[in-house]
Amino acid sequence: MGEKEQKKAYQEKRKRLITVTAVVILVVFIASTVMMTLLSSVYAGESAPAKDKMRGIWVSTVYALDYPESCTTDAEALMQQADEILDDAKAMGMNAVFLQVRPSSDALYDSDYYPWSRYLTGTQGVAPANGFDPLQYWVSAAHQRGMQLHAWINPYRVTRSGETEYASLAADNPAKQHPDWLVKYEGNYYYDPALPEVRELVVKGALEIVRNYDVDGIHLDDYFYPGQNFDDADSYALYGAAFDDIGDFRRDNVNQLIRMLDTQLHAADPDLSFGVSPSGIWANNTTLPEGSATRGAEHYSMYYADSVYWARAGIVDYLAPQIYWNIGYSAADYRVLAEWWSDILADTDVDLYIGMADYRSAQATSAGDVWYGTAELERQLDLNRSTDGIDGEIHFRYRLMQEDDQIPSFLAEYYGAQADDPDQSDPGVNPPEGTGNDPAGGEEPDDNQTPEENPPEQEPPAEEPSGEPETGYFADVSSDDWFSGAVQYAVENGLMNGTSETLFSPADKLSRAMLVTILYRLDGSPEAADGDFSDVESGSWYEDAVNWADENGIVNGYGDGTFGPDDDITREQMAAVLYRYAACEGYSLAASGGLAGFADASSVSAYAEKAVEWAVGSGLISGRGDGILDPAGTATRAEVAQILMNFCENIAEAA
Repeated sequence: MGEKEQKKAYQEKRKRLITVTAVVILVVFIASTVMMTLLSSVYAGESAPAKDKMRGIWVSTVYALDYPESCTTDAEALMQQADEILDDAKAMGMNAVFLQVRPSSDALYDSDYYPWSRYLTGTQGVAPANGFDPLQYWVSAAHQRGMQLHAWINPYRVTRSGETEYASLAADNPAKQHPDWLVKYEGNYYYDPALPEVRELVVKGALEIVRNYDVDGIHLDDYFYPGQNFDDADSYALYGAAFDDIGDFRRDNVNQLIRMLDTQLHAADPDLSFGVSPSGIWANNTTLPEGSATRGAEHYSMYYADSVYWARAGIVDYLAPQIYWNIGYSAADYRVLAEWWSDILADTDVDLYIGMADYRSAQATSAGDVWYGTAELERQLDLNRSTDGIDGEIHFRYRLMQEDDQIPSFLAEYYGAQADDPDQSDPGVNPPEGTGNDPAGGEEPDDNQTPEENPPEQEPPAEEPSGEPETGYFADVSSDDWFSGAVQYAVENGLMNGTSETLFSPADKLSRAMLVTILYRLDGSPEAADGDFSDVESGSWYEDAVNWADENGIVNGYGDGTFGPDDDITREQMAAVLYRYAACEGYSLAASGGLAGFADASSVSAYAEKAVEWAVGSGLISGRGDGILDPAGTATRAEVAQILMNFCENIAEAA
């Protein structure tokens, strides 16, 4: 064979070898790929990691409740306090912080839409020193600790201290620039949710946060419409032609905002978590058949927030209802509500985080209080863990928890034990991309609080979550006062609120309309027929309550066709009203206390005698000292708070 033929044969042999080798490699590759796919499928079915549980904490900035310790422009102090809070939160086992960054038409970050918050530096519009941006620092510091940072905003609130605060707003505050966007409600100002310009402002403000800061989520608490008597008649006339009912109109306005936020926030950051922490009760089943077996203030009808619709429409990533009541509480049982929310969200893709009232344990001082110590918190956490569909919890609120003698160590141990339990999910939170280990006067409901509502309206998260106000928050209520515990109870359960941001006014009198409204909300604000009292004005804030009370025989009026809504209520009138309310609710009326021990027993009116005997026998009323009952004396707000607490604990909860 010549050299040419040998070379050609060699080349053909080499080509065949290469071809065979390539085929072998291809076969091996395909076989191994198939095998790996099968193995992956098998093992994925057996050991896919469980979804991470939320372990969040609300950090309130309104009134510097949690951050800062006091208003300051000192950047070093602001950084040091942020580090302290984050370290403490992580030590308690938290993996997410919900920081209130827009308390009231203001900002704790550098914003093009809202002025710097007075709760940060002391004066609205004044920035921290040296160009310090708190939100930027919080995000970075949280991520360095492997924690998420969610920006918590209040969309509609403008003031909390009335005209004085409004006058002090910075000139560039949108509320000052557009006073036509505002509605005054019970002395404070709110943006009108019906206005397209307002919705655009809220959305732009949220988008600004997402685009400028690496936050893990945008969080709204339960402040939507502040109440049912919101004066939005002009907006309803302008925009509400499609709605026969103003309640449906208001809910649609809130729905539009939630839908816009969901769409635009996720367009800006598809991985962002967007959610809301409404008050614990969507609706009672006496109002809507699908509601919960509760008797409390409903955010569906009182704040016009249809959270169930948001979940079913898929326009939120999670809901965090503020269930601020204990297991076994008759008006709003934690277990009943937790299981109800789990069932409601079961067929949705929406996560469920429970807003927990750690603050109640922190403030409990009596060993007889169900919230005393950490036993109730442990029961609730165990319930969360054993209930399908509950994806974690958010605790209200940082400083009250941290300063308690037991809560920090309890949570650290509890969450540590859960992390070591192979049946529990990993304690960490999935890190956002690019962060390495980085994984909310009178008996009217106040605000997130949302960490505040009736039975319980509740404290809003965090400020105040859903909370505030706290008893210690009122300048005129000392822990040494005989009524301190009752004021705390009445406020925490949404039965009463302060007469201002800083005062409870314990010595002030309570009107007849106010007491009836308290009971009306305690009963879930049901529908009421038109009434006949000549002095109950149509559209007044107490109209529905008085008509409801009249319809159910709880009040009778004065016999001349008048009710006297503004008259101070007397002690015997209050006993009579509570007696009739108890009868209406089916509570026991068996208790009866003799009045002979009171020097002025003969001055009890005949119509009220049986009711006063019941009130004394039930421990609701005990006299004013020196053997005096004073039935015709007017009841102070402090006395009403005490009697309401006695009624709920001795009568309602025993039923």
